[in-house]
Amino acid sequence: MSTTWMVIVSNTQGAVVSAWNDSNPPSRQIGMYDRIVKVEGELGQGGKDIMKKIAAKVTNGVQVTMQRPQERTVTVERTARLGMNLNYRKGTHAKPWISSIEDGNCLIDQWNKTHPTHSVAVNDRVISVNGSALSAVDTVETLRTATGTLTIKFVHFD
Repeated sequence: MSTTWMVIVSNTQGAVVSAWNDSNPPSRQIGMYDRIVKVEGELGQGGKDIMKKIAAKVTNGVQVTMQRPQERTVTVERTARLGMNLNYRKGTHAKPWISSIEDGNCLIDQWNKTHPTHSVAVNDRVISVNGSALSAVDTVETLRTATGTLTIKFVHFD
């Protein structure tokens, strides 16, 4: 899936989401990092398209299909390059996402090969490094310069 059309929940405190969550059991509540997949049964053609469809119908009710991510934790000893390239949107609270993973003698590629059921992939988002949830800029800088043991928590979408 392309990151150009993903809309990921980054705030669950708004009035509409809070009202929904207050009236639904935990399994149906909207959570941080849930992804909007469809609006009124249709895939969006971009983040703006998805938000436009929601805004046009929210006063009368709108059917939204969400996808809940899995959390994946990768722990590696920094002995080589991580081998993942990250993107982020400046001026937003969005967490950085993996735009590519290098093949070969890089730590993330090695992790994926030895942990295929807990692998990380393009479009997964980094939500913390060594237990700290940082801004996108600080996350990228920490991953670029860190030494020793790195524990990276991702949200992964199947």
